[in-house]
Amino acid sequence: MAEYETFTGLYWHSSEPTITSFDVGGSEIKRSVIDNYFSIETTGNRFCIGYFDSDTESRIPCLDMALIQQHERQGSQCPVCTQKSRGSFVAKTGKITTEYNRSLLKYRHIVYIASFGDQSSVKVGVARQSRYSDRIHEQGATAAAVIAYAAEGVAARGIEKAISEHLNIKQSVRYQEKIKNILNNDTREAAYSRLKLCQERIEQTLLDQNIVYDDFIFASPDYRIQESAIGEIIHFIDKLDSISYIGGRVIGILGKIALFHVGGACYAINTKILEGREMRIQTHTDTTVGKVFGIHTKKVAINRQQGLF
Repeated sequence: MAEYETFTGLYWHSSEPTITSFDVGGSEIKRSVIDNYFSIETTGNRFCIGYFDSDTESRIPCLDMALIQQHERQGSQCPVCTQKSRGSFVAKTGKITTEYNRSLLKYRHIVYIASFGDQSSVKVGVARQSRYSDRIHEQGATAAAVIAYAAEGVAARGIEKAISEHLNIKQSVRYQEKIKNILNNDTREAAYSRLKLCQERIEQTLLDQNIVYDDFIFASPDYRIQESAIGEIIHFIDKLDSISYIGGRVIGILGKIALFHVGGACYAINTKILEGREMRIQTHTDTTVGKVFGIHTKKVAINRQQGLF
């Protein structure tokens, strides 16, 4: 019987997805899941997932292995580790309260635009330059391009805000929209053209900014979506009972969304809702793993229309 672990997240590095967890001793475990039969079995417990160290770009386990109480269930960190993760809050909001917070944004940043399929929206975002490719893959974007550079995060966030306000370009795309358009991915050429048109609009509007069109990424093939296993409906798991089980063949990873084929149906789960959960995680070599229980789903109809490009 597999030992219990604390799930800490699904991350991308060098165009490859990995799920990570801490064992009972606080050692990190990393697994590749695409093309495997895979299962997770949760208990009712949730523990702090530690914090991400921006300097070493590694996750540090919670010293107390703190149990997340029922009234704290919206989060996956204890107060101490939350404070140590202030860099994420500052990067998202641009609000700086201490010199330490400012130091977290000292790294060179980029502003990018990203598309999510030929029937979906274009969004604008910000990332540390060294994490650009990983960030695009973590969001499940079809393609992206850099449109501006900034010496630090607050300046990049200001450019992003101006683009969003002046051109009505989103700063986020909902998971349901990403799933709905999962089969409507552009070709490389069409995605490049769509983003280039958007960049030209931005360049013509923000005349006081140095708008560029660099480092185009076409990420769609890296998600390895097995389209033949996807029907008209995807069952999107949006809630888990305390005791739950998900097991099946992994047929793709779209950003942080894992796709399972179970009993002729396709299930999708945003792995963010797994963070901090105590569970058994196993890979398998056969179909006996294929079952689900203790889950709540919403049906998402797949968009099969073709775009204009």
